[in-house]
Amino acid sequence: MSEPVIEMRDVAFAYDGGGRILNNVNLVVERGDYLAVLGPNGGGKSTLLKLILGVVQPVAGRVEVFGRNAAHVASRVGYMPQLNDASRLFPVSVLGVTLMGLIGATSRGFLFSREEKERAEAALDRVGMLEYRDRRIDRLSGGQRQRVYIARALVSGPDLLLLDEPTASVDAGGRTALLDLLAELNREMTIVHVSHDLSVVAAGAHSVACVNRTLHFHDRPEITRDMLMMMYGGEPEGPCPVEVFAHGDVPHRVVAHCEHCHVHDEAEEGAER
Repeated sequence: MSEPVIEMRDVAFAYDGGGRILNNVNLVVERGDYLAVLGPNGGGKSTLLKLILGVVQPVAGRVEVFGRNAAHVASRVGYMPQLNDASRLFPVSVLGVTLMGLIGATSRGFLFSREEKERAEAALDRVGMLEYRDRRIDRLSGGQRQRVYIARALVSGPDLLLLDEPTASVDAGGRTALLDLLAELNREMTIVHVSHDLSVVAAGAHSVACVNRTLHFHDRPEITRDMLMMMYGGEPEGPCPVEVFAHGDVPHRVVAHCEHCHVHDEAEEGAER
C-alpha cells in the first residue's frame, strides 16, 4: 500500500489561553483522493487546513504530509486560502497574482525569471484564464478571480491541492464550472476541499470529512442524516436541525437551526415564486 498523502493521529489544536478548537482528529488521505471537508462556520475546517500546511502546530498528536513534517514538503502542496478579495488600491495583474504562488520558492522576492513567468502562464492556461493575464485582478468576475487563485496554487506544480471555500462568492454557473475544473485536476493530484456548499459532494468528491470540533470520515461521497446531526447538532430521533435546499437529489446549501427539515425541489421552488 502506498504512503498516505496526509496522516493525522490523535490531533488537537487550541490557541494560547483558549479552549480546544479541534480535538481527537484522526484522518488518512490516500493518493488521488478528493476529500470534501464539510461543517458549520467556526467548526474548525480552516484550522484543519492550517494544521496540514504546518502554519499552526497541534497541541497534541501528529500531522504528516507525504510522510514528513509539512515544512519539509511545502513545494509539493498548493494552497488557496479563504477570502481572496483583491484590494483596489493594489492594482496587480492576473499574471502577477499567479506568480505570487512562487514567492518563497525563490530567493529573488518579486523578481521572476522568464521560465517562472512561463510556468505562471501555463497555470493560467490550465484554468482557462490565460487570455486575461494582463488584466487587473479587481476587474474580473468572482468566478474568474477564483480561477486565478487556483492557478496561483497550481504554479508550483503541487501533488496536493488544499482549497478553502473556492466557490465562495461565485454564481451558480461559475460554481458548476469551478467544480468541473477541480474534478479534472483531481486526475493528476490529491485534493482537499473545504466548503459549506454540499454540492461539492455530488460534483466529484470521493470521500467526506465532517468537521465540528472533531472529525468524522466517510469513505463514500454522500450526505446522510447522521452526518448532518454530527455537523449541526440535534437529537437523533428529533427534528433535523438543518434545512437542506436541493435541485433534485443534489443538496447545495444548509441553513442551521431551522424548525423543519425538508427538501425543496425545482418544482416546489417554482411554485413558491
